[in-house]
Amino acid sequence: MGKTLYCLFNISFMRVVFFGSSSFVIPILKDLDLSRNLSLLQVLQKKTSLNTLVNSNISEIYSQLEKLIEESDFIGSEFLEKINSKIELVGIVTQADTLHRGKLQQSEVALFANQKNVKLFQPEKIKNQVQDWNSFIENNLDVAIVSSYGQILSQEILNSAKISFLNWHPSKLPMYRGPSPMQQTIADGSKQTALSWIKMEKGMDSGDIYLQIPVEIKEGQNFLELAKEMGEIGSQTWPLAVLSFLLQQYCDKTDLDKNVYINNLRRLLPKIVQNNDTVTFTKMLNKDSALVDISYSPANEIYQHFLGFIQYPKTSFYSQYFKCNVRLDIVLGLLELSSNTSNLLKINEEWFKLDTKTDFMLLRCKNESYLKVQQITLEGGKKINLKGFQF
Repeated sequence: MGKTLYCLFNISFMRVVFFGSSSFVIPILKDLDLSRNLSLLQVLQKKTSLNTLVNSNISEIYSQLEKLIEESDFIGSEFLEKINSKIELVGIVTQADTLHRGKLQQSEVALFANQKNVKLFQPEKIKNQVQDWNSFIENNLDVAIVSSYGQILSQEILNSAKISFLNWHPSKLPMYRGPSPMQQTIADGSKQTALSWIKMEKGMDSGDIYLQIPVEIKEGQNFLELAKEMGEIGSQTWPLAVLSFLLQQYCDKTDLDKNVYINNLRRLLPKIVQNNDTVTFTKMLNKDSALVDISYSPANEIYQHFLGFIQYPKTSFYSQYFKCNVRLDIVLGLLELSSNTSNLLKINEEWFKLDTKTDFMLLRCKNESYLKVQQITLEGGKKINLKGFQF
């Protein structure tokens, strides 16, 4: 990879605070921890050599960085000094502990902070605890990496970073802004999404995009599976997001139009201003979001709802047979019907089965479409395995 790039500058530090509350963003936190005392360039070099960064342009990006650094007139520039700064994880912010059956429970993020002996801040409402926040960071914050944190950050808090707050948002912004982007994307039956790294600002997910990685939603992929994938992609791409932001920040106040390597980097890591004409929003999920109507919606729409809201609030419908709301616990997919439906055996107006031995029953939805249902839970908590169930 040529000369050792990070030894050209005096040692300085890029102090990072991580915000997150969901278990699926733990890979990002773990990667930040593994990157301690490495410069951003070293992290990128390491990921390039292991071929782990999810970006087809990473080798070219690093090549342009090498050539830029070798240009003597750029040695000592603010941009290069920052990307040569050693990463220091100075704090972790997550939600307050929750009370469960009389005992306090910590999130996986809080447990990780305690295990690694990293300063931990767990505000009830961070926007009302600015003084506590300032005491926590001690004017010692360069970059905040925010991923599925779950609280609104005030402008005063956003202004406390010397570089920026960068947010991991799992949708192809400006589509699906808001609190439930992955769930709603799946529920809508979309086949394509993206991981977007944006600058945080006062508006809801409205900041400029500094990195956007396309992601394909696989057939039958549910929210938990997609969230895990997005967390892993985030762990591999946060260095590129920081690099992109630093590059654009430096270029915004410096005339570098004549430098071919800077222009190449800007082409490879473009800043994208969100188009407000194509914005869509997601909603905060609640228990009412679980209910579907099998007489109104076809099976494929209900199945996408099931996949999207599999963690919360799940999927339920009012059953005419059971005379109560029924939650779908295990759905194996859709029944692919041929023109010949003679192998369908009607149990009642709602439930069918095949004339062959199966471990599921068929729930009839709109337009004579059917879901393969293996397990349900009745209102009140009674679970029913439909294999062999006698209607």
